[in-house]
Amino acid sequence: MDLIAGSPWLGHGSGGFDARYMDVQADWLAANPGSRYAVLADNVRHPLNEWLLLAVDYGVLGVCVAIGAVVLTVAYARRHPSASSGTGLNVIACAGVFSLFSYPLLYPFTWLLLMMAVVVVFGHALSHHARALYVMLLIVLPVCGVGLCRNLELALELREVQGKAMLGLSERMMPRYERLYQKLKGDARFLYNYAVEQYEAGRYRPALNTARECGSLVSCYDLCLLEGDIRSALKDYGGADSCYNRAHWMVPSRFVPLYERFNVAIERGDTVSAHCLAGEILAKPVKVRSLETDEIIDDVGKRALGRADIMQGE
Repeated sequence: MDLIAGSPWLGHGSGGFDARYMDVQADWLAANPGSRYAVLADNVRHPLNEWLLLAVDYGVLGVCVAIGAVVLTVAYARRHPSASSGTGLNVIACAGVFSLFSYPLLYPFTWLLLMMAVVVVFGHALSHHARALYVMLLIVLPVCGVGLCRNLELALELREVQGKAMLGLSERMMPRYERLYQKLKGDARFLYNYAVEQYEAGRYRPALNTARECGSLVSCYDLCLLEGDIRSALKDYGGADSCYNRAHWMVPSRFVPLYERFNVAIERGDTVSAHCLAGEILAKPVKVRSLETDEIIDDVGKRALGRADIMQGE
């Protein structure tokens, strides 16, 4: 609701929820540190409600257009009833109700069903323009086919490059990543992967620039951790601590951001902050026990105890 209130009429544009929600969640949880919702928070990429997503991205105007289209379809079906128009309306109703609790519009199959439902409902009107529709299909389908083939080619090349990079060939894959960047720089998932591989290849400055570019398209926990890692590698400990702290407030139940802040404090020689962070980690309740969490707790416990012994000796 805060996001909708920020731009109620026209929304934040396509991808607005992805680009802004996690920042709003982090701000709210940081302002309410004792909230019972802190342990439930996670890395949210969809509001689990297509109508809310529509309101965030396209505002009240977008919601009104969608509702208007549904009302127009129902009104036409009532004026021109047919044996199959009821089935078409049922499909639209099911998709509308399902959209209140999940993300059915992320699946191409849902769009296919909705298109078929609309064709069934408006079959009477469309029959008067059959020839024009056939001509349009003859033009549109080949264009769409070419686009799909091109996207498939890019996806296959990216998969191959990612596979080789994961085998330790990040540096050798950089020229191919640079070529793909020219075609996929508007894709947040590609930019995140590109920044990761630049970081793995030791190209920290370009990795930071790519991570920032990705941050203009999406706000998420993993991206904050990645930027923190890059800044830490650049010895920008203040910036790294800020990124890890942002990740912590995005998903307060996780241990990794606090652990990375603890490591940064030790690197900086800030024993006071390291001691405070160690206490916070060791006192933190475990939401889901895992090997990684146990290793973090054990490591922090040993290192904090060792530093306490040193300080006592001094």
